[in-house]
Amino acid sequence: MAIVTAPLLSFSATGTISNAITYSRRGGHDVVLKKPAHHTKASAKQSVQRGRFAKGTRFFFDRITNPTEYSGWKRVGTYKHGSETGHNACLSSVTRALVASSNASMAISATWTVGNELEWTMENLTSQDAGDEAGDFRIYVGDKPNAMTYLETKQIIGGKITTSDLGTEADYRYYVIVKDGVFRSGIFDVTE
Repeated sequence: MAIVTAPLLSFSATGTISNAITYSRRGGHDVVLKKPAHHTKASAKQSVQRGRFAKGTRFFFDRITNPTEYSGWKRVGTYKHGSETGHNACLSSVTRALVASSNASMAISATWTVGNELEWTMENLTSQDAGDEAGDFRIYVGDKPNAMTYLETKQIIGGKITTSDLGTEADYRYYVIVKDGVFRSGIFDVTE
């Protein structure tokens, strides 16, 4: 409710009239603010991007339940993006992957197999079915998370990406999947 100290609509009045006009004092000056008649609606592109962010957040909090993969995303945030959190690194990758493919596949877990192979379980972001995105996924390896080199290219088969035989003693400590320049997994540490 406005408090009128002089004639109505005076600049020295304070408060709001009819939830539309606000009289106040800011920075030593009397100001009158008018509430806009409508809020700015999101454009179609903004709505699509907001949908990508929502999918990325749901993916990280609902699907990254494996502590190894969670740690892997923290490594991506620390070593590849500076000081980002694992959530922000994953969200960045998910939104970029969804630009390339509306149902991109991301890793939800990584395990060391009996056959001395590293196997990632992949999942489609939109449908949450077993990953089936077509195309080449590049596997990078390294002794340090910030200095990784290309190892091989693989495809998703049966919802999984599996490396070739790495031997009983893996030559490298860190492994990651990248497609179209976008991380599709966290940086896996074989010593964890």
